[in-house]
Amino acid sequence: MKQHNDKDLTKVLQDCEALVRELRTKLKDKCDEVLTLRKDIDILQTDNDIKDYELGLLKNKITEWTQNTRRHDD
Repeated sequence: MKQHNDKDLTKVLQDCEALVRELRTKLKDKCDEVLTLRKDIDILQTDNDIKDYELGLLKNKITEWTQNTRRHDD
């Protein structure tokens, strides 16, 4: 009976170790996915900041042009 219990415990331990390995792999994959998404967000945020800056420059040029055009009309 003792030997049967030892085999059962060994099998349970092996199953647990296999499960831990599987979960570690899944966790690593998800962590890698999160890191990739964070990098993508950073890139998109930088791109958005550049577009906002360019839009501001364009608005300023339009405002300047509009003001210069009004001065010439006066």
